[in-house]
Amino acid sequence: MKPYLKKIDTETRGNRYDVTPLFLNHDDFSSLVTDLVSGFAASEIDCVGCIDSLGFILGTAIAQKMNVGIVPIRKGGKFPVATDSQTFCDYSGQIKTLEIRQDILTTGMRVLIVDEWVETGAQISAAIDLIEGKQAVVAGIATINMDDNECTRAIRSKYKVKSVWEDKLTFQPYEGSQSEKLAHWIVDENWPFHGSKCPTLDQVRKSISNGFYTGEDNKTFWIYLDCQPEPVGIISLHEFTDITPIFDLRLKSSVRNRGIGRKIVNWLAHYVFTQTDKHRIEGHTRVDNIAMRRVFKACGWVKEAYYRKAWPDSENKYYDAVTYALLKSDWQSGTSTTIDWNEDL
Repeated sequence: MKPYLKKIDTETRGNRYDVTPLFLNHDDFSSLVTDLVSGFAASEIDCVGCIDSLGFILGTAIAQKMNVGIVPIRKGGKFPVATDSQTFCDYSGQIKTLEIRQDILTTGMRVLIVDEWVETGAQISAAIDLIEGKQAVVAGIATINMDDNECTRAIRSKYKVKSVWEDKLTFQPYEGSQSEKLAHWIVDENWPFHGSKCPTLDQVRKSISNGFYTGEDNKTFWIYLDCQPEPVGIISLHEFTDITPIFDLRLKSSVRNRGIGRKIVNWLAHYVFTQTDKHRIEGHTRVDNIAMRRVFKACGWVKEAYYRKAWPDSENKYYDAVTYALLKSDWQSGTSTTIDWNEDL
């Protein structure tokens, strides 16, 4: 991870990180802009399409660096002139609109689209449609981060994308012969949001021997980050013979709050929906596990249940719990089918 990315505030309300502390320091912001511009030759770009709102800040700096002008891509209803518009469903499941001036682009103009963060890819796709609808050319996309999902993979396959938040994750199946490695890996860390915060070696060995991590009903994967020799996490699928499997994620404390949870959950969805016949997947967590709940929301999962005093810890204290789920149909379409929580008979 580039040092300046550590300035991004990941301890935020809601499900989005705050990149503005990175913008405050001149050297850090300059390094970010330089890195993003390095993906494109000035001769490839006629203008920068800046997406409302933080994309305005980042895109303007990039345009200055490349010595070109900008095309504001604004939220619906902001322009006082005739516009072309495109609707989309954003990361929160809400219908939004992007607009550009009708006369702002001409045929063949090469536009570099800039947004500070790309989650589902729906907003970027709407910007692409606006630009290509004017017979202009999308010369590339520059962003701090682009999450990994079906929509963003399609974007990366078709357009040149430069992003700087590039934690490379690999997943390797856990094998039964690695039981001692797994047992020690688990007991060497604290797990504040699992049933046992500090499990003993005997407890973990017992759960392993009982088939909690392998077998017909369970699958487990080691998670490796970049070139680190030791795994930074494990992700397990349970109840795999049921209609709806559930999963459990454990990450080492050294890599928590780095944004990799989203990448892992997106990988999991891709694995389940492309390698199995499952049409949905669930995840359960304590109501106070805010980081995990933000991951669920950012990845398009929908809250389906709330359980009061249903999650015991090792000290017999009970917490409220929530369940999130993702449908294969939503994953394929990049949308979220919301639930009416006020529905009553």
